[in-house]
Amino acid sequence: MKSYLGVLLISFFLIVTAYSHTYRSPFVLDDMHSFVRNPVTHVQEFNHESFNQLKKTQFGTFRFLPMVTFAFDYWWGQGSVVAYHVTNNVIHVLCWLTCLWMLWCLMSTPRLAIVEREGKFFVAAAVAALWALNPVQTGAVTYLVQRMASLQALFFMAAVAAYVEGRLRLDHRRARAVLWWAMAALFSLGALLSKENSAMLPVVVALVEVAFFRPEWWQKFPARLWQGLRKPWGLLGILFIGAILFFVAHSLLDYCAKGYAIRHFTMKERVLTEARVVMRYLFAILVPHPGALSLEHDVELSRSFFTPPTTALSIATIGGLLTWAVWALPRQPLIGFGILWFFLNLVIESTVVPLELMFDHRMYLPSVGLILAAFEALRRLCSKCGLRWTVQERRKMAWSAVAVVCSVLTLITFIRNEDWESAININADAVRKAPHHPRAHANLAYALNRSGRYAEAIEAARRAVELGRDHFEEHIVASTAIVLAYVHLGDEAKALEEGERLLAMTPKAFDASALPNFLFIMAELQRKAGKYGEAFSSLQRALEVMAEFPRLRTDAAMIYSSMHRLLRDVAERQVDIDGDGMVDPGDIEPAAWLARKLYEMRDWDGAQIFAGLDPSSPVAQEVQRRIALAEDRNRTQAARWGYRKYLWRPTAFADMATGLAYWLQKQNFFKGFETIGLKLLHVAAMCRPYNPDVPLLQGWYAFEAGRVQEAVAKARQAVEMDPMSAKAWIALGFFEQKAGNLENSLAAFQQTLELYPGYPKRQVLEHLMAQLRTQIMAISLPKAPVRHAALEVNMGARP
Repeated sequence: MKSYLGVLLISFFLIVTAYSHTYRSPFVLDDMHSFVRNPVTHVQEFNHESFNQLKKTQFGTFRFLPMVTFAFDYWWGQGSVVAYHVTNNVIHVLCWLTCLWMLWCLMSTPRLAIVEREGKFFVAAAVAALWALNPVQTGAVTYLVQRMASLQALFFMAAVAAYVEGRLRLDHRRARAVLWWAMAALFSLGALLSKENSAMLPVVVALVEVAFFRPEWWQKFPARLWQGLRKPWGLLGILFIGAILFFVAHSLLDYCAKGYAIRHFTMKERVLTEARVVMRYLFAILVPHPGALSLEHDVELSRSFFTPPTTALSIATIGGLLTWAVWALPRQPLIGFGILWFFLNLVIESTVVPLELMFDHRMYLPSVGLILAAFEALRRLCSKCGLRWTVQERRKMAWSAVAVVCSVLTLITFIRNEDWESAININADAVRKAPHHPRAHANLAYALNRSGRYAEAIEAARRAVELGRDHFEEHIVASTAIVLAYVHLGDEAKALEEGERLLAMTPKAFDASALPNFLFIMAELQRKAGKYGEAFSSLQRALEVMAEFPRLRTDAAMIYSSMHRLLRDVAERQVDIDGDGMVDPGDIEPAAWLARKLYEMRDWDGAQIFAGLDPSSPVAQEVQRRIALAEDRNRTQAARWGYRKYLWRPTAFADMATGLAYWLQKQNFFKGFETIGLKLLHVAAMCRPYNPDVPLLQGWYAFEAGRVQEAVAKARQAVEMDPMSAKAWIALGFFEQKAGNLENSLAAFQQTLELYPGYPKRQVLEHLMAQLRTQIMAISLPKAPVRHAALEVNMGARP
């Protein structure tokens, strides 16, 4: 027991040493918008309201626990970076202990019962230490926001360990087994509330069961599958399960495909490229070196299997490893399990989900399995080579080798953490390792600006602009760095000139997440230069971008403050800043004027803030009344929108039929579903003849089948049944547009927004309505050929 404790204390000392100089490593990149500048996490007192707000961040419920810990760090550390690093390091130590616990449990399973106690501890302690000290973990430990990955790993491994604990007691102490499984369920919930990757936990638990408790099931699976296929009910069951898996996969691919609109690669390119990325992960873990780690990785896209040639090689290697792991699972469970653990925990982030291509923190949990497999393979090889040594000699050699490797890993991790000593260091390191990545240069420019090295910041930012790519935010980040550098150098005129030039150069497809901050700076410069109209337009555009990206709303307060300053400046000068031909704010107080203007812009949060600053103003009171009415309508329509309520809360057979018909209508890849869906809707209409959702759904079936007039008739029937249904009016608008009845379509869309002012896709619908108005106007113009040609020329000349 003393020797075990000594090993644990030495491992703990090495982990603490490896991260001993990270407590003042700066906030970087996603730290800023996630918690540093996010007022939701700036909690002064924990209560029911603060927890509710933490559930409503841009990450949603699935990352609730990390957000709670960020709020806790702000509360006890008052925003100090040290507090956040203390928590990250504590979580990493807990992950090390949990990893050791999980491995000890796996070593205690029936498949490995022949291994003596000291051998079990050796494997568990050595693998846990090698994992915790590997420098690849700095991406999830020293990079603060990636606490989400380490917390998820903590609960994920704890859930697996608790499951195995319960499984070991199932035959003798069922009550304790149930208790352990209840703990496993709680740990699983913790993992799910930390990061979405936890969706792989049931698959990993099933793998544990097959690898360590029921190896015969794996060996007999082909024969049992064949027997099942020979029986009618077995065949139907397999076909049913296959159909469900097919539908789930099809729905997932459909959902993921939408996310590629904002990426610089396609789904095919990502899947091919990720094969090479996974191989880079594998080598970074097995051959640890700081040179393989970076904040940014400039990954060349794989356009096909042989472009570049390493794509096919990587796919073949991964296929070979997976095949060998499946073969090894019943024979060498630790090796097979470790390899499959590695790939399973990369499935979500390294396949079809439209995430960025490569980040170091993604190796945190998968690396447990890879290190386990590599260690076990090496241990088996060494045990065969060292047969002439005594057991005691082999143990001493093994522990000595592990100690040496752990010491080297501690040194490498310590060296890697030196890159994190300042924002300039870590971003300069990224530039060295990804010299053609524009975001690396843009982030370096931002860091140089914060350190007062303005000339260097301008140079780095200009390089980022030169390397610009579509669908990246680096153009705006670099532009912001250039403008701020000139401001700090005291040349505001040059800053404004450069800002306007760079804004005009913005790529057609770019990530606008950094745009509000840039527009805020430009608005301040424009205000000081007396360009009040341009300043107001910049602030308006900033709020429009925030409306499209709700996670950016954390910076809305600075936009409101800038607007208030602008109104105070123009109040004395009586200038028209909104382009309506009237001086602003006129006879109205600035706060009331802003409340009305923000209400017109659909920014109700800001409107209520400014209305509250002047509560006695009739204008402010009218704004608050209209917002209350609109919010009431939004709640009503949101509750009635969609058909999923029939799937999740069916109250009668008619509801089940309607819900199933809706689901079949969404699965539009099989035409036979249309007939089934229409029959279900016919039954639903007979059971509930006054439900407007039934003819409306029949209309959607007809619309997608090309029967437009029938679709229009069904939508009108739904509107007659329920004139207050916004979803019936919007469907009628689409159907009328397809039928060529543009005026009817426009009227239906207008009625939709009247009933549902907070419609989530309002901007898209308003854009469509503007197109309809243009088409209606063009149709109503005289048909004189000369006039028509002139009109075309004039329209073509517009910017």
